[in-house]
Amino acid sequence: MRSLKLPAVPDRSINSAEPNISTMLRSRIDSGDFPSAVYVIAEHGGPIFADALGDAVREPENRPATLETIYDLASLTKPLVTGLLCAQLVELGELTLDSSVANYLLEFDRPDKSRITIRELLTHTAGLPAWRPLYLLAVEKESALASIANEKLDAQPGERVIYSDLGFIVLGFVLERLMGSRLDELALNRIIKPLDLQHTFFNPSAAARTGVAACETGNAYERDMCEKSFSVESIASYRGWRKEVVWGDVHDGNAHFLGGAAGHAGLFSTAHETLRLANQFIAGQSQL
Repeated sequence: MRSLKLPAVPDRSINSAEPNISTMLRSRIDSGDFPSAVYVIAEHGGPIFADALGDAVREPENRPATLETIYDLASLTKPLVTGLLCAQLVELGELTLDSSVANYLLEFDRPDKSRITIRELLTHTAGLPAWRPLYLLAVEKESALASIANEKLDAQPGERVIYSDLGFIVLGFVLERLMGSRLDELALNRIIKPLDLQHTFFNPSAAARTGVAACETGNAYERDMCEKSFSVESIASYRGWRKEVVWGDVHDGNAHFLGGAAGHAGLFSTAHETLRLANQFIAGQSQL
């Protein structure tokens, strides 16, 4: 193959990026975009630089962010727990990517859902809506699954990508039914303990709360989302709205309703341990 001489590339080493990242994050914190940030730069899977900026908690007290601050990882739960567990079970032959979800969940054994596969849930191509407030539509965890199964598809399975919390909530149910254990127990025994992670968990204990970054005050964001599609009466009658600062408790309303651990959200961790989890997707670096 003919070789081409490329122009010289300016030095953009990791070391030169460190102050730029911290400066950018500090500017965003000072602008009020978010109260804190912790980041880690890694090379070949290992951390070589880290920084913590801002305040992890501002109300009801002030606590600065540190490299050990634990954050609500929200949708990172999707790949770091649900995705990893699915990959493990596929390797073991206990889960088949192209099997119908209905093989694992009877609730999906219906004309419009029986074609949906595990692969389509994982790749957000199942056609399920992006989000629904299950806490307004169901009375408890199992009826939440039935509520999702009753939802009209926004697209035919495999037709297009629709990023869907509901799809990963369904995957959480698949894992629990298949393995006969709660999702948080599966994560603990199959991921967290094998990697010896000390600051990664669902449902932080009261003792761990002081090391956790606070989230939003109440549920204003989700309540606004609900007001676009649901009646004022149904929203006002829901007694699960939180008004205090969400601190040491999962922020996501559906994950909170489902007991704090769901396939789409609920995991808490530090930046360094999040890196450890992400490394499990790199060929030759997985310890699982």
